[in-house]
Amino acid sequence: LQTTLAGETLLCGDFNARGALWGNSVTNPQGIALEDALDHCYLTCINDGTTTRVATRDGDSDSVIDLAFPVHGVC
Repeated sequence: LQTTLAGETLLCGDFNARGALWGNSVTNPQGIALEDALDHCYLTCINDGTTTRVATRDGDSDSVIDLAFPVHGVC
């Protein structure tokens, strides 16, 4: 990402990745994969742990799956 994006970029999206690093109480396989990718790319999630998805069905839990990452590209 850093070599393909020029200047400053904010990467945001609904990743459906639950990870303790950004405020979830559980980590799912997508969260593990995203945590590994962030480490590999030297990116940091800037979410503050605030819930971004409120559960509406029985058995579901609130989660933080809408995430933001600043990317410092090569100018």
